[in-house]
Amino acid sequence: MPTRVKARSICESELIALVVCYHISVYRTFKWFYQRHVQKYWLAEFPGLPSYTPQLRQQLPQLRCIQKILFYNNSQRPSKTSGALL
Repeated sequence: MPTRVKARSICESELIALVVCYHISVYRTFKWFYQRHVQKYWLAEFPGLPSYTPQLRQQLPQLRCIQKILFYNNSQRPSKTSGALL
């Protein structure tokens, strides 16, 4: 009897780590960051990393609170870049 392969997935804490790293990266979109950096260089750190699929995109809205915190903290800090992310 053939065995069923479990779909690759990423847990919420790993996704939060990726969102935080994205906000301090130079990439303009999370999709580019994920496809061009995470999937290329961080496979050892995230062994269950799925490809960038609609399922992964569905998890992103759950992390709006993290994005709001990052934007709020950035707006409170005096900076020469005036509003640009870290």
